[in-house]
Amino acid sequence: MGTSEKSFVYRIMAVMGGLIFLTVIVLETVWLYAGKVLEENTDKEIRHLLKVYADSLENSLYQTDINLLTIAQEQSFLEELSNPKAEKRYYASIHLLDLIQRLCSNNKGVDMLLASGNYDDSVSDANKSLSLTQRDEIIAFMKEKRAERKLGEKVPTGTKGWVFQRVGDTDYLMRTYDTLDYSVSAWVTLENLVEAVRKMEEGSGRHIFLISEEENVLGAILEGDEIQYTEILENGRVWRQSVSERQLSLVCVSEKTEEKMQAIPFMIMIIIFILLGLLIWLYLYVKREIVMPVGELIRTITYIRLGDYRHRIGMTCINREFKALNETFNSMMDTIVKLKISEYEKQLQLQEVELKYFQMQIRPHFFLNAMATIHSMSFENRSRDIRSFIEILSKNIRYMFKAGLHTVPLKSEIEHLEHYFKMQELLYPGCVFYFLEKNEDLEEWQIPQMILHTFIENKYKHTVKPGQLLSVYVRTDKIEWKEREVLEIRIEDDGLPFPDDMVEDRGENRLREDGSGAGIINIRRTLEIMYGVNGLLEFENPEEGGSRIILRIPEHTVLQEGKHEGIHESIGGG
Repeated sequence: MGTSEKSFVYRIMAVMGGLIFLTVIVLETVWLYAGKVLEENTDKEIRHLLKVYADSLENSLYQTDINLLTIAQEQSFLEELSNPKAEKRYYASIHLLDLIQRLCSNNKGVDMLLASGNYDDSVSDANKSLSLTQRDEIIAFMKEKRAERKLGEKVPTGTKGWVFQRVGDTDYLMRTYDTLDYSVSAWVTLENLVEAVRKMEEGSGRHIFLISEEENVLGAILEGDEIQYTEILENGRVWRQSVSERQLSLVCVSEKTEEKMQAIPFMIMIIIFILLGLLIWLYLYVKREIVMPVGELIRTITYIRLGDYRHRIGMTCINREFKALNETFNSMMDTIVKLKISEYEKQLQLQEVELKYFQMQIRPHFFLNAMATIHSMSFENRSRDIRSFIEILSKNIRYMFKAGLHTVPLKSEIEHLEHYFKMQELLYPGCVFYFLEKNEDLEEWQIPQMILHTFIENKYKHTVKPGQLLSVYVRTDKIEWKEREVLEIRIEDDGLPFPDDMVEDRGENRLREDGSGAGIINIRRTLEIMYGVNGLLEFENPEEGGSRIILRIPEHTVLQEGKHEGIHESIGGG
């Protein structure tokens, strides 16, 4: 092999090594010159940033102060929370709950607003960032304070401004207005308070702490900052900014800047000229040996994507890497052209038939249950309920028998679920409370028909019992999963948890020991065929109780992706 075929990778790496070496020298020289300027700019920058961050925290707490004052102005309703008559407390709670919910929805900076009286009744609402356990801990904390106040053992629960309070395992800033009849409090987690600052400070290398009036560290802005506050103070420069009149301060600590020595300007000029010459040579070499061959390769791939399988790479290169790549690519295309295209169509047809078979297994199950329900109500002489049941059932039947549909818009499936819940309410009156979250941006997302119905039907079959209330919550959201956008559907209830073997089954299609699980196997197999990916269905048992089904639906099925990418057209061109 001649000298002209030496690896271009070796040449580029050699030149890049020289560039890196010279760049290090230039950077060190510039660093020596710019040390003092950098230190001054750093000081101005940090002072400005701390002022911005302090204003951000102040605005967040100010908005929450307004919310708290708005609730406190409802004095007549708050006093009713301590009324001995339960109906008075109930109507006051309804009014206050509506007000608190509106305030929470309009203020993302507050985690929880709470109104408490001298009875166990309390009115509160919290953002999704707080778990049910955290909410219950706060309510229990305020109940204990109210009980102690009522007995006269401690001073009132009201606070002068915002104070730090740890409840359970969570740190909060809280503020309370207190009277003999009620207490109104606002709660902000330190995590929520500093979230905006944390996003701006990620990767900055600075250490910023939130400090109380007593110089206690309430928390670090950056997550994972394990360095002790006192150690940082000894080894770094310190900036401080008070948060208005909140008895809080932001303290920023940065490493001390060392004094810089002067460098020789002439040396910088020589290095820059050498760098410029090497960069020009590298540009020309890369253009000839990399850019042009890659451009030819991309043009060839474009022709093939459009259906011209006869197109081949015809450009010759002097480096062995691209010569080997061109020869291998052309050989590979010759092999692909010789394959039988009909095999692809047969596979698609086989998947189509298998998918229809699985769907046929799901629908008869629903009809049998519906007929059994009508039969049961007929023995109870519930003629009016039977008529209502059949009316809703007819809507469901029309939905299920839309010919030729494998997927339907999410909106249609949700409407079908509402009809199904109404139908089951006739059989199980007052046994199920459900909430279907409707996201207007996702209404047209295509999902497999009847898939949500199947899970809800199983809830009625295995979980719903007369005389017991089951809460069912269906939530939809668009997320990033395995480097693609998917529609995530969560079906949660507060009933019995799933069996351990069902939760531990991570996508394996197998029957349980008692022979059950065929419906889940059918759904998993249907999703695998339609979307060509595993792991779209998971079962969980949340720590707070109940069960959770997680369903992920990609935007396009395998067949739809094939049409978008022009698969059939490409096959015809070959």
